[in-house]
Amino acid sequence: MLTSRRRERPAPERQAFAVLGQSNILIVDDDIDYSCLVRIAFQEAQVTNPIEVLKDGWSAVQHLNALISAHTPQNESLPSLILLDLGMPKISGLEVLSWIRSQSDFAAIPVLVFTGIEAEAERVQAMQAGATWMYVKPSSYRELVRQIEQIRDTYLEPREIAHAL
Repeated sequence: MLTSRRRERPAPERQAFAVLGQSNILIVDDDIDYSCLVRIAFQEAQVTNPIEVLKDGWSAVQHLNALISAHTPQNESLPSLILLDLGMPKISGLEVLSWIRSQSDFAAIPVLVFTGIEAEAERVQAMQAGATWMYVKPSSYRELVRQIEQIRDTYLEPREIAHAL
């Protein structure tokens, strides 16, 4: 009896991206559902970095302060990228951003600010406070993935390049 053998095509190679040293990406947003979508979008964009999520500005300041205390030149515990929502309880995103930029340990870390509403005054405030860039939260998941791919291409390196350096 003849059996039909289907030829399997090899899966196309997908390039994984990572921040040098595989440092964490920190997401600070009080909207847990949105944070979950961002995490999934990073996975879909082939970003392999561990992702930490904090739910408010106060938690972010406490967490980052603890990282400063634990940080040594040999210990790469600081995040390589921070995504920060502006509208949060306890401490606003602008206050967190100002605090981050007042800490020399975080001077080189890109802080990308996200907001639900595009307002020129808010954008100006965020950029003056030290935001690396400001994004409006997209209305669809596809747009979110495109945004994350843009972030990946701007702030993250392909793993092969990262390991070669």
